[in-house]
Amino acid sequence: MGILKKFLVAAALLFCCRMLPGADEPLRKIVLLTSWQQQAQFAGFYMAQELGFYRDLGATLEIRHRGIHDDPVKLLESGQADVIVASLAEGITLHDRNPDVINIGQMFQQSSAVIVTRAEKGIRRIEDLNGKRMAVCPGNFSFRAELFCKEYGLNMEIIHTMNVDEVFLWGIADAAFMMHYHEYVLLLMSGMKPKDLNVLYLKDSGMDLPDDGIYCLKGRFNQSRSFWYKFNLATVRGWQQALEEETRTLAVIRNVCASAGVPFSLPLQRWMIRQLNDTIQTPQLERTAGVLDKESFDETAGLLFKHGLIRKIPEYREFYRGPLSTKKFRQEPPDNE
Repeated sequence: MGILKKFLVAAALLFCCRMLPGADEPLRKIVLLTSWQQQAQFAGFYMAQELGFYRDLGATLEIRHRGIHDDPVKLLESGQADVIVASLAEGITLHDRNPDVINIGQMFQQSSAVIVTRAEKGIRRIEDLNGKRMAVCPGNFSFRAELFCKEYGLNMEIIHTMNVDEVFLWGIADAAFMMHYHEYVLLLMSGMKPKDLNVLYLKDSGMDLPDDGIYCLKGRFNQSRSFWYKFNLATVRGWQQALEEETRTLAVIRNVCASAGVPFSLPLQRWMIRQLNDTIQTPQLERTAGVLDKESFDETAGLLFKHGLIRKIPEYREFYRGPLSTKKFRQEPPDNE
């Protein structure tokens, strides 16, 4: 058989293969909006994307971040986002506004929020914060700071700023509400020493409200439950690889930041990855990444209801539609779930 004939036969076979049902189907595009700009906080998504875990599901993931003042419910309802990342407290309030907003996977299993003060100020206990000024980032952070003040009956002056660490360093605020894996290390990188700071961990003060979970609309979830269960597992696998392959993960984050025009700091991103290890895996709490712990849900929802921030406490399995375990991951949820 001549070269030309072989080529034509091969071309015909390729054409027939492309005409077969399911052959060369276009990848399903999923838009995910994170709660902050590109950084190690979202390394699980980046690594799952890098390693082809989403592509294995027949999907391509576009990862963007939502603006601090964007309305997550409207973004989902309008189709501008398929899934969003939000803290559990924020997610429950979104569900209260629109019951179709559901949690399909809880990545972070505890809170990384801290309130930092200068040791020299003598603010060591929660009650010492009364009457003081606290720097807080707008949006979700402001919401959690408000909840903290309500829970402990604090009358504080809140300073809303996108530069919480800088406002704290300038002495404009007596305290700063920040994340231990992010802004806290920025204080250390600026020259402050741990001994110069008092750190109040919210998870140790009765407000362990888990951070990042994944949310979508109930209708979208019901259209393809198996896909979203697998999406959850793919993200969990992404986090496992991110925590195990630090060097590779940091290289991926560097590229993501470069593509988005976001500054990249190797010491900062490395600190983030290492601090998030316990937040996601939490071996001491026996919780599973990807699964929303019912006790955490009950505590968070109860606190929100207590202070009038939601109208009622939703049923756990109405709010959370993800797997009950990713150790024995099921392909399809039962019909009654």
